[in-house]
Amino acid sequence: MFKKDIKYHHKIATEIVKSGAFEILEHLQNHEDKHIRKFAKAFYQPIYENLAAQENDATRTFHDEF
Repeated sequence: MFKKDIKYHHKIATEIVKSGAFEILEHLQNHEDKHIRKFAKAFYQPIYENLAAQENDATRTFHDEF
């Protein structure tokens, strides 16, 4: 999903979190239907990784300033 348009990753991930869809994906990872679980995991993981990378970049920038 995110592999082609790398410059938009953070904007997309942020909007997904703001809309509440990230929490829904998180809950759907425990759904009884294995197809829904697979779908939710496939979308949740790249969003989570992108947000974590952005937080790490922000932390590094903050520490570099001091």
